[in-house]
Amino acid sequence: MLATETMSESNSSSLILRRKIAFSCSYLYTENNPVGYGHNFTFEVFLKGSIDPKTGLVVNLTDVKPFLKQTIGLLDHKNLKKDLNEFKASTVISEADILDFILNHLKGKIPNVELVGGRLYYLDQFVEKLI
Repeated sequence: MLATETMSESNSSSLILRRKIAFSCSYLYTENNPVGYGHNFTFEVFLKGSIDPKTGLVVNLTDVKPFLKQTIGLLDHKNLKKDLNEFKASTVISEADILDFILNHLKGKIPNVELVGGRLYYLDQFVEKLI
């Protein structure tokens, strides 16, 4: 799923692209449940870049997909507390922690665009972070 929002910056046109990808994982939401809770999540990344006058594109979204899949693959169908070193020492893992993990892994990896934030949807709620 893709949505775009046009923005202007100085004399050049730029665009913020938003791309979504779904995944599932379990995480330790409270200390009372050592096994954790499993949820389905949707991550939405916000990427900003200048429009290429030759192609009319900021970035080809098929070029973005492997970076998203690689990062989300670290989380998908995992128990974060048991399977990822970054979360093993955590007493409680929040949705904001998961979002920070994703954004930190994507930062600086997608060429020709700036990572400007992300949103993590779970249940009927979301957490958002703008960089």
